Amino acid sequence: MNAARKIELIWTAYVNGGNKERLAMVDAQSLVVLTPESISGRRNAYVAKAGTDPVERKSAERSAATVLRGSRALFSADGVAMLKFSLPPDPFAGVKLKDPSPQRYQSAVNPEWLLLCAESELRQQHAQQYLALVLCLWDGLRRKEADTLTWAQIDFAAGQIHIRRTQYFEPKTEESQRVVDLAPAVLDILRGFKEGSQSEFVLEGGDANPAATYDYHRADCTGRELHAWLKSHGVLQQEADRSWLPRSGSRPPANISAIETSARPRPTKSKSDAGSKYNSPPKTPPPGRWSLANVSE
Repeated sequence: MNAARKIELIWTAYVNGGNKERLAMVDAQSLVVLTPESISGRRNAYVAKAGTDPVERKSAERSAATVLRGSRALFSADGVAMLKFSLPPDPFAGVKLKDPSPQRYQSAVNPEWLLLCAESELRQQHAQQYLALVLCLWDGLRRKEADTLTWAQIDFAAGQIHIRRTQYFEPKTEESQRVVDLAPAVLDILRGFKEGSQSEFVLEGGDANPAATYDYHRADCTGRELHAWLKSHGVLQQEADRSWLPRSGSRPPANISAIETSARPRPTKSKSDAGSKYNSPPKTPPPGRWSLANVSE
């Protein structure tokens, strides 16, 4: 069974009650099995699975530290005060947690080349994929921000997108609420899509579901098709089920000829066609492999 099939089965089980079964399995475990020795042993075994590659080991150390910090919080004074039952002695008291230095996002994506390819291959034939790419690659929106973006959040007069808390969207942090300045060419693109839109949302898709307990996206089909297109153009990512676009930090300059070209016909409505063949890109990409592994949701 390949990795994609495993991910699909896990996700299906989660949505259809698998999460409740997982919680029941976790609740059945006794906390007395947690000791400083067992915790350190599990952490070391997890990091050891990463092998000798320094990048993979650093990533494993970060993941292990994140999980252990979250687990340790249960035994904090605030955590204990919220519980209606007593806990055994803090098993993390003797565990030294490594605190790797903050990881700065480094984009390895060539946005100019991707936008040139999208202009040639997506703008007319797969308009919704093109629009999603413009929002996330050019304007730096996260997937959830683009998925729930409404036309009311775009100020065409001021040339800005307002990322804020709405009835459909809860920001990841308070700092995530911001104003994004738009290039004139992007405003023209958005105006063209707004003319043909009959929805309050910028991207076409299903109904919003802000109460969903899983990672729900209205425009999931568009996202999956765009992710396949990105992979076909050499963009690699390790968590294909969670993130499909580069984010801020890889925004291109505002003078790309393919985007600045005027007098474009109005975009046509996209049809789902995951198996379609794309035209050849306008030029070959630069050497090296691109990765979206560091992109978060």
